[in-house]
Amino acid sequence: KNPKVEPRFFMFFEHWGMRISAWYMTNAYAALVLRSTISKEIIKEFNKHKDIKIAYPSQNLYLGNLNQNHFEQHHENMHFHARNKD
Repeated sequence: KNPKVEPRFFMFFEHWGMRISAWYMTNAYAALVLRSTISKEIIKEFNKHKDIKIAYPSQNLYLGNLNQNHFEQHHENMHFHARNKD
């Protein structure tokens, strides 16, 4: 463990958004806690700015002849779009 190693932060534009990468030295037991703490701090800073919107990947699923009631009862967190064959 080298206490003189400073954390490094990098930002990359990707086709779907921006990737923020943080490189730091820590022991294996603290890695997940530190990663979670850094993520929380980034989100907290983003939330301070009303003009920053975080878009999460999503997709629509279109099914023909869909029994909408069955899926709504069993998959309340999923949204299905039925497309008529007209």
